Amino acid sequence: MKVSAIGCCLIDYLFHEESYSKSVFNEYRSVSPGDGGLLVGGLVFGEQLAEFARLPFDALLRHLIPHPEKGIENIGGPAAVSLIHAAQLLHDSPHSFHFHGVAGDDVEYRLIREHIAKTVIDPRFLILEGERTPTTYVLNDRHAHGGKGERTFVNLLGSAAHVIEADVGDDAYQSDIVLFGGTALWPAFHTRIDQALRRAKAEGALTIVGAVFDFMNEHRSSSEKWPFGQESGYPFVDLLVCDALEARRMSGQRDAENAAAFFDEAGVGAGIITQGAKDIIAWSKEESVFGHTPLTRFPVCGYIDELLEKDPSLRKDTTGCGDNFLGGVLASIVSHGAKKCSMVDAVTLGGASGGFALTHHGGMFHEAYPGEKRSVLEPVLKAYSEQLGMI
Repeated sequence: MKVSAIGCCLIDYLFHEESYSKSVFNEYRSVSPGDGGLLVGGLVFGEQLAEFARLPFDALLRHLIPHPEKGIENIGGPAAVSLIHAAQLLHDSPHSFHFHGVAGDDVEYRLIREHIAKTVIDPRFLILEGERTPTTYVLNDRHAHGGKGERTFVNLLGSAAHVIEADVGDDAYQSDIVLFGGTALWPAFHTRIDQALRRAKAEGALTIVGAVFDFMNEHRSSSEKWPFGQESGYPFVDLLVCDALEARRMSGQRDAENAAAFFDEAGVGAGIITQGAKDIIAWSKEESVFGHTPLTRFPVCGYIDELLEKDPSLRKDTTGCGDNFLGGVLASIVSHGAKKCSMVDAVTLGGASGGFALTHHGGMFHEAYPGEKRSVLEPVLKAYSEQLGMI
């Protein structure tokens, strides 16, 4: 089976409270939605943050992060991290995994290539000369939400600002599964996400969309729901995975349950909405890859909570939890040959994967040997499977 991912791949520079200035953070915190200020738990484009702060971005960055040497670097991005995680779990399978992204010819691109070279992923990057590789500065607060953690993203678009739907070649769409990950971080491409989804469906692909905070549309209008293509792309989505904030803003609804009803009515085949430490919400139509699943609530993985309570030193950060969740869901679907599979199985592998991501820095787990991640994930998956046995 050929699995392709299109969308966000970047270098994350991760910082914790001791390596960035909390006073500066509060000084440049958002006052009103979409104003360009820092968003706790959300994402802001560095270009807009610089306008908000009335400082050149590099000067603002030096002000905000006085100790850049304390940062941790890793590969990030919903499309890349999700695909890498699925490939790691299925390392000895006959499936092939292909990534289609955009970058500049710079040090960040070389770092991305070094990381991807440690995996079985086939990378296919569009290189834009004179443009920077997309980069995100992640400010982690490990004490937020009662110690469960929260993060704030500052994303420099760079080359991602220029890629459009026509830049992605036919080979990406000629796949059994096409995952669109974080395309809101490709603003020009995301404007025509409906056309991209149409292309994938025309090739007979199963389409999966992993959403990300759509700062560009939030910046344009914080009172209207985010558009999903020039015409609605929802009828061409077989599975939508997003968090509760993204679900509310994409649907214009007040809560996750009503957002789920909106997506269902809009034509989405199946959906999963994560809510941080709260219950996961999932549903699917009869004709979907999961068959019919009524709107169901799944508790998050209790094993991880217990593990981190016993040994707080194991807690790293929340960066990449959602991307690994999506990768676990993808792996479950691929392992069933993109045919009928259980929503419970998909959420179980997704939830175990997302929870485990709390124990390593950033999105990508760097394996010492092929199959290591699947091996260390096994006890988490076993415990979570037993926890969900009541559903």
